Amino acid sequence: MKQCVKHLAAAVLVFVLLAVFAGSPAVVSAAFSGSYKTEDAYEALAVGDSIEFDYLHGTGGYAEERQVVWAVREDGTLAQTWYERILGSSEGIPYFCIEQNAAYVAERTAVVYDGLDYMSQEEITRIALALKYLEDHIEEVNGSKTDLYYLQQFAVWKIRDEAGYDAYGEPMNYGSAGLESQESGEASVEFSIEIVGRAIAWADENSGRYTGYCKVLDSGMFQRCAVFKAVENPVSFVIPETGSAGTIGLLAAGGILILAAAGIGNTGRRKEK
Repeated sequence: MKQCVKHLAAAVLVFVLLAVFAGSPAVVSAAFSGSYKTEDAYEALAVGDSIEFDYLHGTGGYAEERQVVWAVREDGTLAQTWYERILGSSEGIPYFCIEQNAAYVAERTAVVYDGLDYMSQEEITRIALALKYLEDHIEEVNGSKTDLYYLQQFAVWKIRDEAGYDAYGEPMNYGSAGLESQESGEASVEFSIEIVGRAIAWADENSGRYTGYCKVLDSGMFQRCAVFKAVENPVSFVIPETGSAGTIGLLAAGGILILAAAGIGNTGRRKEK
C-alpha cells in the first residue's frame, strides 16, 4: 500500500511540473543566426548589454583576408589607404565602425546605447536605408557577405561625413581595392563608390517611408560601432465619408492578403512623426 501511495505521489508531482512548464515556457536566448541582415544584428543586441569587440575573418562565411580601403576625395584624388577588418562579436554579430579615423582593438568590452545619443534621426534613417539597399542587391557582389559588409561600411562612413563627422577635413568616397566579386585595384574601388552612391540616393528618395533605428556599442575609449534597422512606416489614410483617420496594415494569413484598419475614429489626420 505504501508503495502504491509513493508511486501515486510521484505521478502527481510529474503531472504538476509538466502543467507548470507547459503554462510557463522557458525563456531561451537564441544564438545569432549568422545572417548578413543588419536588422538581425540590431535585434540580437539590447541597450545596456556588454559585448566584446572581435573580428569576423574566417568565420560565418566571411573571408580570411582583410581588404585594402581607399579614401578618395571628391575630385578623384587619393587621400589615404589602409587595411580594414570586418568587425563583430564573438557570437558572429557584424557591426559597423562609425568613426573611420579610429584604430580598433579586439577583445575590448563595449556597452550598448541608443543610437540617438550619438546621431540624429535623419542620419540614422539614411544609414539604415542605405544598408537595406545594399542587402537587397547582394546579387551584384555574387552573394559575397564579405563584399556586402565592406560596401555597407563605406555607406556608413560616407553618410557620417555628409552629416559632419569630418574625419579627414572634407567628405570622402570610400572603396575597396580587393572586393571578391570584382577585378582588384581601381576597378573595384570605382564599383564600390558607384553602388554606395546608388544606395545613398535610394535612401534619400525613400526616407519619408521608413524610420531608422540604431544601437551604438561604445567602449568609452574612442572606439564606437553600431547596428541599424529600417522599419517601413504605417500608411496614413482618411475615410472620405467621416473624415476619420486610421492606419492601414497588410497581414498575410494562410496565403490570403487581409486589409486591416486600425485607429479608426474622429481623430483627424495622423500627425507625422
